Amino acid sequence: MRRSARITSLALALGATLALGVAAASAQTLNPTDDPAVEPFIVLTGQLTVESGTTVEDAVIFDGDATIDGRVNGNAVALNGDVVVNGDVSGDVIALNGRVTVAATGSVTGNVMSRLEPVLDGEVGGDVQRNGLRTDGLLVFGRVAFWLAASISSLLFGLLWFGFFPRGGEAVANAARTAVGGSIGFGFMLFLGIPILGVIMLVTIVGGLFGVALLTGMVLLYSVAYTAGALALGRLLLKEPRKLVLAFLLGWVILRVLALVPVLGGTLFAAAAVWGFGAIVVAAWRTGHDRPRPVVMAPAVTAGETPPMPPLP
Repeated sequence: MRRSARITSLALALGATLALGVAAASAQTLNPTDDPAVEPFIVLTGQLTVESGTTVEDAVIFDGDATIDGRVNGNAVALNGDVVVNGDVSGDVIALNGRVTVAATGSVTGNVMSRLEPVLDGEVGGDVQRNGLRTDGLLVFGRVAFWLAASISSLLFGLLWFGFFPRGGEAVANAARTAVGGSIGFGFMLFLGIPILGVIMLVTIVGGLFGVALLTGMVLLYSVAYTAGALALGRLLLKEPRKLVLAFLLGWVILRVLALVPVLGGTLFAAAAVWGFGAIVVAAWRTGHDRPRPVVMAPAVTAGETPPMPPLP
């Protein structure tokens, strides 16, 4: 019970911290000269290092390894990497997809949970678990929360989009059905090109702010593309004259149910986003090129008059 409460509190703390927009670098080292008010210490990707003589609250890295040479008053967590404890951790040490190593100089007051066989040369006050992380409360909570958030957001956005702008939705669905190759081609370009462009802009002085904005907006862009992909799938199965919203709901239900299947869910998300991205581009291109040109009526000419020159196009 105590372990579950700690994990739940950690998950809530992570969610609140991310919601408040805490910035995290690709690789960070916290040493005694840094401001001790940086709490918790969070890194997105790279390497997290708490130097000797430094005290932080929770230390969390999403993708990469964590080295604790100082002291962590809370939990030390690596979602995809190893955790090496040379100092002190008063909470739990978790390697969700890696190995926990407690050196001879290290100590952990709480529990050790490691995906791989842990190396424990130091002191561990709590329980030691291996392979139990696949069904641990933190992992289950994270998956369910992410699935619910993605499902609700895509459902609401799709109902608003296709309920109030059905003509645009039909254009996207028609493009996805009649230009499969073009949709997939353009979709791949956008799906892979947006993050690459964002990173390139991020490392330049002039485009740094635009790169941050682009990378931040990736979630919204991919959500829009995924919603369009759900519509394309539903319209492929439920053709006109059935209502567009019903077609979207059919595709959405299929994708969200399959999203519960590990690996398959992520693959289908990428496939739907690629298809949706491309269909939006093709539909926009067709809309711009299929507009009828205005007809210019020539003035009437009476007998004996020279007809005027037609206006230039």
